[in-house]
Amino acid sequence: MRGFVIAPFILLGIVVILVIAGVIYYFVYKSIINKKIENREYETGGSRRRLPSFGGVIAFILTILVIVGYINFNNKLNDIDDELSRANYNIELLGNRIYHLEDEISSLKEELIKQDSNVNYLKYSFGNYYEEDHTADVTFKLSLKNYSKTDVISLYFSEWGTTGELTQTGGGIFEGKIRTDIFNKIPDRIQYAVENDDTVATGMVMPESGSDEYDVTQIWEYYLLYPKYDIVSSEYKYNNGTLSYEIQGEIIPMNYVGHDISGLVKSVKIVTKLDDKVIDEYQTAAADCSFNLKESIEVRADQKLEFYAELTDKYGFIYRIPMTGWYDNTECLYISGMTIYNKDGNLLKEVYVNM
Repeated sequence: MRGFVIAPFILLGIVVILVIAGVIYYFVYKSIINKKIENREYETGGSRRRLPSFGGVIAFILTILVIVGYINFNNKLNDIDDELSRANYNIELLGNRIYHLEDEISSLKEELIKQDSNVNYLKYSFGNYYEEDHTADVTFKLSLKNYSKTDVISLYFSEWGTTGELTQTGGGIFEGKIRTDIFNKIPDRIQYAVENDDTVATGMVMPESGSDEYDVTQIWEYYLLYPKYDIVSSEYKYNNGTLSYEIQGEIIPMNYVGHDISGLVKSVKIVTKLDDKVIDEYQTAAADCSFNLKESIEVRADQKLEFYAELTDKYGFIYRIPMTGWYDNTECLYISGMTIYNKDGNLLKEVYVNM
């Protein structure tokens, strides 16, 4: 809310009126009132009653002016603060508009590039998974606007360190399989080359999912587990070096694209860790991953207690998800994060998980 602000000309008028009043008071005080008081002094309660001195009147006027000036200055500061808030809001609004405008420009550029390109689309889909070396087949299908029967198409995957050739299947469609590590990611852009006799035309194309059901770029998400958890309730009580806790919840084994995971989950357990030492493991059934942890342990206030879920699948991959914990006499909730290890305990992937 805007405060009341005294306009400069009003403030100047107040000053002039106070000064005139002070001058009039001074002359009246000097010439009339004070002389009468001096000629006719009277006692009231043992003390003489006299009108204030001119210096006192000036001090009073100055005090009033300081108070009025302070109120006016403070209200102006509030107005400036309001203006700054409005300016920050407008800047943020402008930033959002610029961000959306950049998105629109980027989309427009992509559309213009696509229209100018000889490529209609490059779509991908996932095939067989090879357990022995944790690789999978990714099928790429390229559609050209202009083509000949002698065209040879190559795709270059710099991030994968490999090259793949596509075979023409008819109607300007070229198709081929690339076998790659499941922890690779589908590149945002893929370089292609169209070779015909002595000519080679190259370009970049954005791959898109060949499925209407999912849009996966992290290959592992198609094949492996994407577990989540749900903490139903948690309670911690710390008293004289003893921490009592009760935590109820469940682990939710699932696949990112909704594949049937029957037989994929081998074991599920909840691990309790104090600082860097595992102090307890609670094993759950793979079919029913609910848990109820209730315990009292000796712990210092500066120690860190952590609970995380650890799932193992039939391929030997280990999925570790931090869930909740206690540190510095406060409950800590972990809202994201999952790490995937191989059976030897080597870190393969760090994943953001939206619980």
